[in-house]
Formats: sequence, structure tokens, C-alpha cells
Amino acid sequence: MLDINYKQVAKTIINDSMKLNEDDVVWILAGDHNLPLCEEIGIQTWKIGAFPIIEMQSDNLMKRMYKETPDKYLKKPHTGLANIRKHITAFIYMEPLKDPTTLESVPAYKKIAYMTSAMPAKKVLWNGDVKVSLFLYPTPEMAKAYNVSWEFYHDRVWGAIQISPDELYRASKPIKDFLTGKKNIHITSPKGTDLRFSIENRGILLCTGEDLDENRELGDANLNIPAGEAFTSIVEDSTNGVAVFDKVFVDGTCVDDLRLEFKDGSAISFDAASNKDKFGEFFNSLKPKDKIAAEFGIGTNPAVKGVIGCLHTDEKIAGTIHIAIGSNLMYGGKNETPLHFDMIMPGPTVVADGETMMNAGRLTING
Repeated sequence: MLDINYKQVAKTIINDSMKLNEDDVVWILAGDHNLPLCEEIGIQTWKIGAFPIIEMQSDNLMKRMYKETPDKYLKKPHTGLANIRKHITAFIYMEPLKDPTTLESVPAYKKIAYMTSAMPAKKVLWNGDVKVSLFLYPTPEMAKAYNVSWEFYHDRVWGAIQISPDELYRASKPIKDFLTGKKNIHITSPKGTDLRFSIENRGILLCTGEDLDENRELGDANLNIPAGEAFTSIVEDSTNGVAVFDKVFVDGTCVDDLRLEFKDGSAISFDAASNKDKFGEFFNSLKPKDKIAAEFGIGTNPAVKGVIGCLHTDEKIAGTIHIAIGSNLMYGGKNETPLHFDMIMPGPTVVADGETMMNAGRLTING
């Protein structure tokens, strides 16, 4: 297994990726399982003259919150939390759940209610003024949920994190250059995808693991780590056709060969080769805005191979695209809703305004 130096990882996040400065106020949300890295990030924050605020969660805490909190309070808007967050300049989110299956028994309506109540606090983080980093910290429980070995999953995540921002920028920038100014996208795949949508007048963003001025100019100050993608918002009423996704995870349950049909921007029906009922519970709990096709992204990280169901790494795989339903407000879109749900498609063919940019998962544009 790769040897990880948490002190160096923390230094990279604070100094190189987020480029934080003296007097920054940094909110760090973590789980009890990633405390060693959380501590190092807190220390590194203090060392540059910034101030960390550390919020610690756990699997048991979140499970009890959903079980014991009355529904009327799960729905109550987090306006107080939003007011507190107005005073921060950076936010670091390290996946607080050790086990992605922890909340699979929680009814979907409760999760939607809680996500809705959190919108005021989330919108503070989407205004472009707060630097946001979403960091995946791998665990053995995650590996088990994705049906891979712990050694494989550990090295998959940390190996992807170790790809430099410069390398990811070189892989992603040609996609941005090609898509800028394009309007109509057509995606097909061997499993039956035939999907069309528009990205007209939408900015193309890059996820390279480093705070980029060109992203901030488009209103996006978010970092995903592991990084590696070029992405944009989809014109909200433009998506029509069928998309087929190999593996989609809903609360730790794998849904194979999910087929979504879209009409005038919205997902209207679905089918699946496995766990159709599980996806149906999720889908039927969604509000109309949650079903809108929101994001189109293309993976560019060469260190990640093969779809396993872990969104944070799967969407970074070079040779894949992903489509998200739900919110795209943070990407320059117009659809505001608590949900943002990504789905991965390996090996597609992508045509933009009649020009092929990806053929069976292989980019055909020049850098």
C-alpha cells in the first residue's frame, strides 16, 4: 500500500491547492475516522496565521440524527448555520461517513428533507467568495461497499490524489478549449445511450486540484480531491433521449445498467438490471427540480481505472463522462435544489456541434 504522509498532504491542501492566506477562517468538516488528517490540516492552518473551526461527525451521530430528530426539525432551514458561515473564507469537507452504507435504511424522504433544510448554509458556500475543498478520505468500509480490496481502494484514491495539478491541467485544458463556444452535445454508447442537450453560453470549468483564477472568474471556487475533470452546466430544458450508466450507487447499493429517459430537460422514467426498487425509492422521492439534467463532465485523471461505484473517483476516470441531475447553480446554471446526483458512463462517443471529441472513450481532440 502507498505510504501517506498526512503532514505533507495537509500542507499541500492548505498552501498549494487552496492557496490559503493569513487571517483566512477555515471551516473543516470531518469524521472521527479521518481525525489524523483533520488534525494536521488544523495545525497547518494555524501555522500560516489562519484560524480553523473543526466540526466533527461520526456514522453513529448521523444515523441517530435521522432516527431521533422529529421530521419537523429535519425540515427546519439551517438559517443560523448559514449566518455563521457568512464569516468564513474557506471550507474543507472530508467525507464524514466512514461507511457509505450507514444511512441506507433511512427513508429517502428524510434525506431529502434534511438536504432541503441545509440549502441556506450550502448557498453561502456557492457564492464564489468561499474557497471550498471536497476531500475523499478512503476507508476499509468504503472498499467493502464497492466490493474491492482495501489495498486496491486505498491506492486508487491516494494514487489519484498524487497526480499533480499541472498534469491534470494539461489533460483538461484542451477539453475546455474545444467546448468553449459549442452549443449542442450528442452522446451515444454501446449500451444504448442516445442523449442530446445544450451547453450554449455555459462556462467550461476545470477540476485540477488547484484553485484556478479562470474558474473563479466563472463563479466557481470549488475543489474536488481527487481531481481530474472538465465540466459545465447543462441548459436546463434541453436534455432529450436516453442515457445508460453502468453502475450507480444509492446509499451503498449498486444499481447496474441504470437507464434514464429524459424529456425537455427532465428525467421522466427509468429501468435497471439490478436493484430497480432501490433506485425507484430514491427517484420517486425527488421533486421536479431534482430530476433536471444539470451537469456534463469528462474525466481526465490517468491514475484511476475502472468504474467501481465510488463517485468521487469514478467521475475522474479518463475515458468516461458523467451526467448529474439536480442543482447546477454552483456551475453557472439556473437550477437551484438541494440534490446533485452524478452518474458515470464509460466508453461513450461524444459529438459537439457535429465534431467528434470522444470516440468510444478516447479523446480525439488535440491538446
